[in-house]
Amino acid sequence: HFHYFTGGDNTGLNNYETPVWFDVQTPMSKTIGKVDVTTFNHHGNRDAMNESFLKKLSPRVLVQQSWCSDHPGQELAHRLGSRKLFAGPRDIFATYIHPETKISYGSWFVNAYTSTEGHVMIRVFPGGSEYIVIVLQTIGGILIPKKVYGPYRS
Repeated sequence: HFHYFTGGDNTGLNNYETPVWFDVQTPMSKTIGKVDVTTFNHHGNRDAMNESFLKKLSPRVLVQQSWCSDHPGQELAHRLGSRKLFAGPRDIFATYIHPETKISYGSWFVNAYTSTEGHVMIRVFPGGSEYIVIVLQTIGGILIPKKVYGPYRS
């Protein structure tokens, strides 16, 4: 029952002066369909997770593997919070959101995230009808559970 998608560095930019083929997320999303969990494409850069992609996948849980202060792009942050793209609750987990990103984007951004720091582990229960998200922290070189979210229904 559980559906998961991870797309690596796929791009979804379909404007400005980019060629049509640069948007691979729109055609991919038609094949993928609705999922329970997805990771951010391209770490959440501005060219990632376009409107079509978010509408088609309508994920309940999103995981961002960020590594620099412009992750996510502010345009993407607005798309993630839009109830016009897909209805229903969503929990957004990031491996790390830089302090300067939190300050420059503001409280609306920080409040949209369920967690902004930690290793993110998805645990799917046998049969796939439920799953939990565990955020872990590293203490003395050992991963320790920080908080558990869920259970979520697939």
